[in-house]
Amino acid sequence: MQRFGRRDVLRLSGVGLGASAAGCLADFGPQNADTGPGAGLEDVEITQYGIAHTPSADDETPDVLVIDSDARARATVGFHSAGPSYVDEVNEVLRAVDYDESVFVLVTSVGPTTCHHQLEITNVAVEDGTLVGDASIVRRERGACRDRTTYPSALVRATVPEGREPPTDATFSITDARDETHSVSASADDSLSPSPADLPGSVRPDGDPATVPPALECDTAKFKRLDGPPHVTWGDGRAFSLRVDRLAVDRGDKVTVTMTNVTDERKGTGTARQFGLEVYTEAGWQETRGYTTEHFGYNDEGILHDPGEGFEWTLEMTAAAGLDDQGHRDLEVCPNPPAGRYRFVFSSGSIAVAFDLRE
Repeated sequence: MQRFGRRDVLRLSGVGLGASAAGCLADFGPQNADTGPGAGLEDVEITQYGIAHTPSADDETPDVLVIDSDARARATVGFHSAGPSYVDEVNEVLRAVDYDESVFVLVTSVGPTTCHHQLEITNVAVEDGTLVGDASIVRRERGACRDRTTYPSALVRATVPEGREPPTDATFSITDARDETHSVSASADDSLSPSPADLPGSVRPDGDPATVPPALECDTAKFKRLDGPPHVTWGDGRAFSLRVDRLAVDRGDKVTVTMTNVTDERKGTGTARQFGLEVYTEAGWQETRGYTTEHFGYNDEGILHDPGEGFEWTLEMTAAAGLDDQGHRDLEVCPNPPAGRYRFVFSSGSIAVAFDLRE
């Protein structure tokens, strides 16, 4: 994402406005306002928009996002998750637009309390083919103002005169709660998800593993070892990328693997439990886990991921490989994981990352 090139992505660990400030949002409701159109525009409509979480890990930086199509609108609404009192209003506004004559700009700022939850948008116009405007946070006190980071936002619909094309670039001057002003630019060509090159973490260690253990054997006769995929894609698949936070861990340490949707569309996978943890042995890659039950299988369930989102797994590399909370209840590790190179494989797309376990 070239939008994300200047900031890290906040993924599933992110916590946002949604439920925590829903009471404050509901008190005021989605206050729409019409503002007089500036140069080059037929009409401007403002819809307040409650951000439940932000794609930016930089909580101090305002943001601007251009929406010029139904597909981009669907991805954006899912991406930002409008606050509970705003969802119906925002969806109604987005459904009613004709993108041959209008463009949306989602403007987001940052506030320090739950009373900083709305934006005032002014001076919207077209200058040299770019939609411009000013945005500032409105502080509304009604009851106690709790100290909590909020993301006051507004959806700006700009309609051009008949016969003109809506602008696809935007620059807004955004004044935050500290009276600091930021000039933020965006384009309809900006990606909604991070580029694989910008994702934190690694794919696999360089070179051959320092330790290659013998083939895994389990002393339980009923133990049936899982089979891994015959081929894997390292790091980056067609829609998802996988990264590991550490390339080498000591026994007992934790290692975190993250999966990110790197497209501009909502994409589906199986459940988070459908992964493999393999170790490279003298017999090749072998799954560390298996089952002793008569039948084994995963639920046939699909999970949808918005742009920039996905799964996160944290594995504690103990004797049981720390899979009790992450894996299938019928799976067990046998034998205890040896030192060596481990490969984490997510079944959807057979995307893999690797790390070394040291004694």
